[in-house]
Amino acid sequence: MDRARRKDSEWLKANGKTAYDCLGVDKLASFELIKKAYRKNALLLHPDKNQDSSFDEMFRAVNVSYQILSDPESRRVYDEELERETSARSNVEVAKFKSDLRNREETFQTTKETEACKKLRIEQLSKWYDDYLKNENIISTSTVTGKPQHIFPRTVQLKWKNNPSVSFDEELISKLMSVFTVPKEVKLFKENGPKDRYHYATIEFESPVAAAILATHDFSTTQDHWDTMKLRKTASLLRDAKLIILHSLT
Repeated sequence: MDRARRKDSEWLKANGKTAYDCLGVDKLASFELIKKAYRKNALLLHPDKNQDSSFDEMFRAVNVSYQILSDPESRRVYDEELERETSARSNVEVAKFKSDLRNREETFQTTKETEACKKLRIEQLSKWYDDYLKNENIISTSTVTGKPQHIFPRTVQLKWKNNPSVSFDEELISKLMSVFTVPKEVKLFKENGPKDRYHYATIEFESPVAAAILATHDFSTTQDHWDTMKLRKTASLLRDAKLIILHSLT
């Protein structure tokens, strides 16, 4: 990449965009698709057709992006730089996850939680974390934007024993799960039938740490977490929680 194109690349980075973002193309787009996207965007954003001065910068971004991606060597160097930046951000997120996991485990306790339960949960979380890093390639980049996505699962599938006398709805599940962390979203399975032995729901958390704690919780015994809510009997119907790994991330 020559000096002029490198300067253009730095300008795009300073504006928080990638060349692929500006043209609206996939990182694997062919030259023909890139050229087509450039013509379309240049036509829409040309200063002669837009009086607003903000379009000048947008038009420049489109031109700069095309100059970088239309030259094979410049594009190769640019893609390598994007990959290095993505790897660096991913390493930061891994480190943050480790720190959050430790901090969350230190603060997560109820007044009657035993030391044995805390030790078991720490061991379970540690094993899950090590196994997950071993089995998953932890650099995930969006093929559309070239930006890193969340690399740890935040969604859990919850299983409970169906009991006609207890109505498990989104509100009740959110309340039960709040002993871990208040969920971002709860969705009941549409397939849950009135005669099914077990029912299911997906639970999304803001934090992957909360998802990990729920997924490693031992539901074989009803603990004291729900006593203050007077939901211990209801919580005894809970059976299992599993992390949902989004394999669509590449």
